[in-house]
Amino acid sequence: VNECSIIGSGGSTPLESCQAVWGGSSNSTSALIFQNGSLLPNGQTYSGQDDTTIEQATPTTNLGAEVTLTSKGGSNRRHVLMRWDLSSVYELTTVQHACMVLNVADPSGSSYPAYEVYGSWYEMQATWNLENSRSAWEVPGAWGVNDAGSTPVAAIPANASGRVYIKLDPVMVQHWVNFNGTNHGIIIGNNSSYNGVSVWSGEAPAASNRPMLVLGL
Repeated sequence: VNECSIIGSGGSTPLESCQAVWGGSSNSTSALIFQNGSLLPNGQTYSGQDDTTIEQATPTTNLGAEVTLTSKGGSNRRHVLMRWDLSSVYELTTVQHACMVLNVADPSGSSYPAYEVYGSWYEMQATWNLENSRSAWEVPGAWGVNDAGSTPVAAIPANASGRVYIKLDPVMVQHWVNFNGTNHGIIIGNNSSYNGVSVWSGEAPAASNRPMLVLGL
């Protein structure tokens, strides 16, 4: 198991900050933390977080190496795909709470919901048209009923800036832990908003800006 890597600022740990998001129902006293570049207890560096922007205007272009991710609606829609590899977590681990930590590089006046992804996408292959080099999305932009769920599992709040702690559906994450093959992460999108939001990606130069997943145990 990847045990808790303590990364935080202002004297608080990610677990303490996420507990504030989870509210009074949280009794988690330990956490597993996943962020590219974080040092694991075994001395290795975690590198299992993948993400990419997929863009309507460039439907065959992969953007997996970009240091920021942008989601927006309007005439040139963009969606963000994001996933953390949890295969090292013992499958009987009980996830009480889940929280993702994003660093907003360019805020939006609109909220941007996230949905569970069903398609088997790859960071360096996914485009607006394709989930991987061999398979197309059911609907371009990963917006079909077989591409992603229709019920939000989280959301980037409107006007969020800097480091944002976002509650993530623990039932979904528990399923990822129990059945690793179902973990295709999330897609962030709001097709009705022309005011896009940008966050730092797993390739961000500053490791502290990279997306983080916190599991409260």
